[in-house]
Amino acid sequence: MKAFLGGLDLSEAVKLDCDPRAEMYDGVEVLCRGYIANPAALMQEAQRRGETLVSGSDAELFAKAYGWWRDDLQSHVLGEFAVVIFDPRCRTLFLAHDAMGLVPLFYSPRRETIAFGSHLEHLLTRFGIGALDEEYVADYLATGSVATERTPYIDFRRLLPGESLKWVDGRMMRLKTWDIARVQPITLKDDREYEEHLRRLLDDAVTAASRADGNVWVELSGGLDSSTVACVAAHLGAKPAGALSIVYSTSSSADERKWINTVVQERGLPWFALDADEARPFSELPDHFCAEPAGVLPFAGLFRRYKDLAEANNVRVVLTGYGGDQIFCGGSPKPYYIADHLPFRLRDLLRDIRAWQAGDPARRPFAYHLWRHVLIPSANRWMGRSLSRPEVSRPPAWIRSEYGREKRLQRRSARQVAPKCGSVGLQYQVEAVWKIAFTAGDDVTQGFEFRHPLLYRPLVEFMLAIPWKHKFCPESDRVLQRRALAGILPAPISARTDKAGPAEAEAEGLRHNSPWAELLLRDARVVERGYVDARAWTHVVNQMRFGRMSSMRHFIATAALEIWLRQLESFCPAPRNNAGLSIVSGVPFSK
Repeated sequence: MKAFLGGLDLSEAVKLDCDPRAEMYDGVEVLCRGYIANPAALMQEAQRRGETLVSGSDAELFAKAYGWWRDDLQSHVLGEFAVVIFDPRCRTLFLAHDAMGLVPLFYSPRRETIAFGSHLEHLLTRFGIGALDEEYVADYLATGSVATERTPYIDFRRLLPGESLKWVDGRMMRLKTWDIARVQPITLKDDREYEEHLRRLLDDAVTAASRADGNVWVELSGGLDSSTVACVAAHLGAKPAGALSIVYSTSSSADERKWINTVVQERGLPWFALDADEARPFSELPDHFCAEPAGVLPFAGLFRRYKDLAEANNVRVVLTGYGGDQIFCGGSPKPYYIADHLPFRLRDLLRDIRAWQAGDPARRPFAYHLWRHVLIPSANRWMGRSLSRPEVSRPPAWIRSEYGREKRLQRRSARQVAPKCGSVGLQYQVEAVWKIAFTAGDDVTQGFEFRHPLLYRPLVEFMLAIPWKHKFCPESDRVLQRRALAGILPAPISARTDKAGPAEAEAEGLRHNSPWAELLLRDARVVERGYVDARAWTHVVNQMRFGRMSSMRHFIATAALEIWLRQLESFCPAPRNNAGLSIVSGVPFSK
């Protein structure tokens, strides 16, 4: 894992100015970070073409892949990576990341120059903040996250999933090099084939993600997804050097140790634990500059301890089950796929609605399911609205009403940002995957890599393409995952239907001597900038301290925005190195 930063200027001699220095292979200069998941396939391709590898490094494999496939590199290279390739012979700069966009890549075109970097913090340090993008802020306040090419700064953009960028003689071209919305349905012979195919993809994903120089840990929460990664790794014999769990000693509603111990004991994993009740949300301010407001900011104390524990144990990679809910259809998914029976397969439509009606514990009528699971999602897809928010929700009560109207926050909250798909069901799942990919990028301060084997592209494509009966049904979610991992997952884990959350710890963290509480209320920047109503914000912060909150997602987003705005005021570029570039690990937070 290597951070990189660079730029190209056509007004002078065309030369790549970057830090660290680019590697040269086959006449092109290469900067990269992350890992390649299919190096063996690329080496075989080189052998097939009669080409000799010098080092077999990721940089050389990227150079070869660019020589073979040019703009289509992203379609052929698997893994989690960001790569920049400069060909001085034709004055071409090529930027790409993995098709899922799990490793972010940022850029800033400026007339005859272009800047790029793997970390937004570094670009800001080198080129300055410039003007803030108020459209980004409005999107963030409306939804609690931003899943578009925007960053908080007008001058900087990010590559989207499935996108690459080419810059030739000052002309920039954004290329669509993979399309998550164009996955074609597949049908296999029987249930066993589906199960075998899923296990094979999981084996490939976990094996590839486990290759590292240094110790590999797995993040184990006790849920189905993190347990899947841990158990598949152990089943393959690639037993992780440790399992790291975040536990809650006093927040009983969040305690998952019973489930965690089931996996640890059955698989014989060395276990490391962090007590989140010793570093509750809102209990510490972030100690470094964060380039974007993010929901992880209130958890600064916990992540600092996480980083220290990993460094003390020479951990280079942490495998997570992140994204499993979205890929395997967990967490009470909605049966919007029923709408795809319209307009001609009415018999199938009636059959599926009646099946879901029969499985409804609330015993709601046929008309309810027709309205909620067929007509509303069909209309929302046609109008370009989000399927995960089927009804337009009002902005939270603390948003200033004039700001909400001016920026049309209701409309923003319902806007569909994922690519348009050919069916309602696929649109629903693609939207969930699209959003989760934007939050997978690791923090610049970690010193180790988070890897996400459940977001391995062939696995994602397979789960998007299979029939819905293998994803979820009225009796169960995660149908194929549970079947395929029988005998690999402990039986109690495989049968789980619930999962604890940190809501109790969040309220307690803000209540007990929280340094956040003072900053959220004293001369609040979100109030000064006209986003938030002062009286309503004071009321909601005080309510939150007593555990009363109607929209935790929106509260965390607004609180993170407040702290981030304060960080911007104390942000200052670091001294530049000999190459004229600055790569820093963080800028201290100042009140």
